[in-house]
This record gives sequence, structure tokens and C-alpha cells, in this order.
Amino acid sequence: MLNQNGICLIRGFIADDGSKPFKANTGVRFVRQTDMWLEILHGAVLQPSGPALLERDLVSEKSALAKIFKITGYRTIRQGQRTINGMSGTEKLIKWDGNKYMLIWERDGGNPRIMMQFGTEKKDGTKRSEAEVLAIWDTVLPTLKPVE
Repeated sequence: MLNQNGICLIRGFIADDGSKPFKANTGVRFVRQTDMWLEILHGAVLQPSGPALLERDLVSEKSALAKIFKITGYRTIRQGQRTINGMSGTEKLIKWDGNKYMLIWERDGGNPRIMMQFGTEKKDGTKRSEAEVLAIWDTVLPTLKPVE
């Protein structure tokens, strides 16, 4: 058990007294699951005083994805408040261009932000059904635990 403030890593530790904002971005790819990936962001994108997830655009106005959304549009498949292991937050799940998905959950106050994408790097999207995508999201997201 550690007795100092910091960031725990596999076989490592970064001391941090908490006096400066912490920023991190971690991507996770799954073996033999080439159409999906998970990203965890902390402090890098969101401002605690900024607009909440459902009150702002999902992507930067100048991004390539924003240009795609202007052409193809997107459909919200689920959105609203969602508490994960005592952490209140909001989710927004969208689908576009046939069978491409972006699923986002943000803790109230802005950190962390969890995002999963399915089929976004493939021309034809994912072969998974919407029900399968939602089942994976609903299985992975509750594994997030608050730091005590």
C-alpha cells in the first residue's frame, strides 16, 4: 500500500503532490477486436466549468469528424444521466455513416471522460449490431471505479 500521493503504473509510480492539474490520455486496444478501442481522458480536454456533455458539440468544429457529421449526420441512440459506481455522470451514444459508433461517458465535473469507438477506422464500420455495441459498453463502463 502506497503512503504518498501520485500515479500508480504497472511496475512504476510517479510522485505527484496534487498541486498541479493532472492530464492523461490512455488508449486501449483489444486483442483480435480490430474494430473497437477505448480511450480514457483526464484533464486534457475538459474544463470543469465548461458546458456539460449534452450541452456542447461532441467534436471540435475544425476536426475531420465534424466535417463527416455535416455530410452524413449522426443519430443519438442513447443519452442522459448515468451513475457508475457512485460517480454521477452523463453518457451520449451516437451512430453514423451506416455502422460506426462513438460512445462517451463523462463524470460530472469533467474527469474522467471515457470513450469507446466501434468501426470508426473502417470504411464499412463495424460488423457488430447496435445491440452488441450497447452490450459491450454496458459491460465495460461499470468496471470504472473511483479512487478512494
